[in-house]
Amino acid sequence: MNDFLDKLWSMEFGAALAGAFVGGIASIAGAWMQSRFSNKASRETLAKASATTAYEALGTIKEMMAGKSFQGAGTPEARAEWNRERSVLVIRAMGAANLLPKSQEQRRTQARKAMSLIKDWDGLMLWSDHAAVTHLLVSEARKQLGTFVRDEKAPPVRNMEAVTQEELKRLRRERLIDRLKDLEREGAERGLDDPEDIEEANQIKAELGVQHSRELDPS
Repeated sequence: MNDFLDKLWSMEFGAALAGAFVGGIASIAGAWMQSRFSNKASRETLAKASATTAYEALGTIKEMMAGKSFQGAGTPEARAEWNRERSVLVIRAMGAANLLPKSQEQRRTQARKAMSLIKDWDGLMLWSDHAAVTHLLVSEARKQLGTFVRDEKAPPVRNMEAVTQEELKRLRRERLIDRLKDLEREGAERGLDDPEDIEEANQIKAELGVQHSRELDPS
């Protein structure tokens, strides 16, 4: 009888021990999973905060551009001030964008590529062209960062070098068309007899591939 009770007690003790062991493992696993999820949420919160910082820094560049207007090449002092202010904001935005997680490598790469293409204004390029290109690049980077913060689908990857070159070509074409129309208007009013004006008009027509600006009209 005693042997039976001893065996029964041993079985119950073993079962209790096994149960305690399994329960302990479950508690440890649960704590680990909770910690893992908590860390993941913390990392995501940090990543979104960093993306927001970059987004806002780039937004400041757009605001600054809206308030600036330069005639010609501007002054060396004005160019240096603009380049310095813009550079600080781009560096800040790029540093914050670096904190995007590995799962967002495409966004991070696209945003950083766009920001890396934002160049100093040297005064040789028209301010309007520089501002237009900078606006395009800033908007692209902000689009990548903003959609991440809002949990939206990542925008398609674009070759921003090609995009900016196309924009510069478009702006130049618009200026050439406007200038050709001005020359033609002057010619119609008082005759285009200045050799330099005639040569300029011919060069513009050759570049545009037309004989008259009316060939460029949709009608």
